[in-house]
Amino acid sequence: MPRGRTKKVVSLKNKLIERIQSDYYKPGDRFLSNRYIEERFGVSYQTAYRITKELAEEGYLTLVPSSGAFIAGPQNKLKGVSLFFQSRAQQKGSFGNRLLRGIVQELRRADILTQTFYLEQGEKLDIDPAFFPVLWETPQLLEAITTRRQYCLLLNERPKPGISSTFVDSITIDDFSGGVTAAELFLQKGTIHDPVIIAGPDRDLRSIARVQGFLSLFPDASVFKADSWYFEPGYIQASVLFLNPVDAVFCCNDRLASAVVSYIYDHTKKHVPIIGFDDAPISEQMNIATIAIPWDDFINLSVDIIKGRLSNTLNSTIHYVLVTRPIHRGNLISYHMP
Repeated sequence: MPRGRTKKVVSLKNKLIERIQSDYYKPGDRFLSNRYIEERFGVSYQTAYRITKELAEEGYLTLVPSSGAFIAGPQNKLKGVSLFFQSRAQQKGSFGNRLLRGIVQELRRADILTQTFYLEQGEKLDIDPAFFPVLWETPQLLEAITTRRQYCLLLNERPKPGISSTFVDSITIDDFSGGVTAAELFLQKGTIHDPVIIAGPDRDLRSIARVQGFLSLFPDASVFKADSWYFEPGYIQASVLFLNPVDAVFCCNDRLASAVVSYIYDHTKKHVPIIGFDDAPISEQMNIATIAIPWDDFINLSVDIIKGRLSNTLNSTIHYVLVTRPIHRGNLISYHMP
């Protein structure tokens, strides 16, 4: 006569059914492995295998040889990727433009169907669920995507904590650390005591983090806020800050730094150490020292996540935080790499 099941095994199976039926999973998601069930719940591997097999027979799971167990149910097969970028990404040489061009190039190499949309601030549009969405500075789309429990990739921004973050992959830059690095480079010179900062737009989280990082080492540094990330507002702020003696200038992006350099050449001819941020093409063209974003890593990790979502080989969401590095250029700043 077969031996009856223990309360522990019955309870475990019920827990797994509750887990499958929760909002955590969608059809096609990878389920717990037998080895994980064995170690996490303290049962034998044979018991874990038997329970998983029963769940498949009862329609809760689909077993795929050599791959594992997946949540059963109808799935939307993804055809490709939709790139939703704020319209500023159309401007050549901008952060968004460089990121978009790099991702599109790699997706084409991988023969992945790609469609690109440029959105104005607050603009909304219908999102095709057959395409994996990638978002850059389009927060108006994020809520609609996560509400219907669709995975997406958020670029250069962290998702809000909570349930919605379980459907959002993200890749961000450690902007605070980058600001600290810029301050450390000025400290290495030994002659800089009163640097100033040209920040980006008032509510831009990247600018805020970069400024806070710099201020952690130079708490008394004056902050001049540009209305945008572009050249003209930076030039205007340069005309204001150079009304007084300036030791050095940290600019929260390279376009602002290029504006300061241009103002110096046009008006003061002074030797003023300057550091930008991003390693945009303009910094190399004008030989400006900068805090560099690891662009290749950013682009390659984005494409890896996209491929993983299209092939359904990812389950839990992924959040990467990339660290910047200094690039020493030109005669505006004269320290050397160790």
